[in-house]
Amino acid sequence: MLIKRVKHFFGLSAFSLLISFNGSAAPSLDACANPSLLDLTDRGSVTKTPCALSFNSVMFEAGYQNQALDLAGTRQNFIQPVLFIGLPNKSEFFVELPDYNKLSIDDLDGYSATVVSVKHEIGYGKNWVAATAVHLTLPSGSSAFGSQGLGAKIDGIIKYAINPQFALTLMLGGSTETEPTFVEGRRFNSFLPSIVLTYAPNEKLNFFAELFGKTKTNSESGGNYNADVGFFYLVTSSCALDLEVGQQLSNEITSFNRFINAGITIKI
Repeated sequence: MLIKRVKHFFGLSAFSLLISFNGSAAPSLDACANPSLLDLTDRGSVTKTPCALSFNSVMFEAGYQNQALDLAGTRQNFIQPVLFIGLPNKSEFFVELPDYNKLSIDDLDGYSATVVSVKHEIGYGKNWVAATAVHLTLPSGSSAFGSQGLGAKIDGIIKYAINPQFALTLMLGGSTETEPTFVEGRRFNSFLPSIVLTYAPNEKLNFFAELFGKTKTNSESGGNYNADVGFFYLVTSSCALDLEVGQQLSNEITSFNRFINAGITIKI
């Protein structure tokens, strides 16, 4: 089943690239050549940007999320710290540092696992840019929110510029991960599709609407499919704020029902 999903993932990626070659032209040859901070941040939407930081640049993200759970109560997580470092050849390294989680039910709290990643821009045209990212989840974090074993995920990301204001980004991923030790640390595989439409009325403001999900939320449950909307505001060329709200669309009772998320991105 996992092999079939991986084949499907690469097939869709190739099809999306073919569409991009035949689309209408946008003003820039490479949308990631001189990106603003709004093009670089991975915050807000689940779908990540294909753009990488320039060599020797540093960026930091942080935020807060409050989830209303399906079963009962809430889950808070903060400060969602992610550190990015620009590498040569249109690549970047980033690490998702442990995030603190607290459940209002069962009085559970603790830290998530550390995730280290590398992203590389693999191609671009007049109206598209494509990248791939590899993520490794380290055996780390607390017994309730961490990862018992090593996890891995690969993403393919394609951004298509419809015109100077609207853009469509598709991300397709496949993962293998383990649950926290609190629930016996069982391994499961998942397929993670997402798509986001962004609208930029000016250089300081971006709005987005997104659909995202995963085919397995844990070793015993099925998929989870969701939608969110939000915006980014560029305070300065090196500081951006974001706010988004999300809603579960499927009926998977092991996860959130809705959430609100806010954060900041700073480029050093």
